[in-house]
Amino acid sequence: MTQDVNFCWDQAQLHQDRADATDLPNVRAVALAAALSWRKEAEIAQRVADRRDRRSAVPAPLY
Repeated sequence: MTQDVNFCWDQAQLHQDRADATDLPNVRAVALAAALSWRKEAEIAQRVADRRDRRSAVPAPLY
């Protein structure tokens, strides 16, 4: 299942904020890794959405 782009960016920001707010190095490391993963997922979701929009904009050929 493909995640929504906005959901992915929200999750990335949530984990980035968590990393910024903690003094614990292990919590920071995990939160930063999660934020990076969600950013990558957001980029993938954006490419999928763009591709879907391009495909729906192209009219079907008439035979």
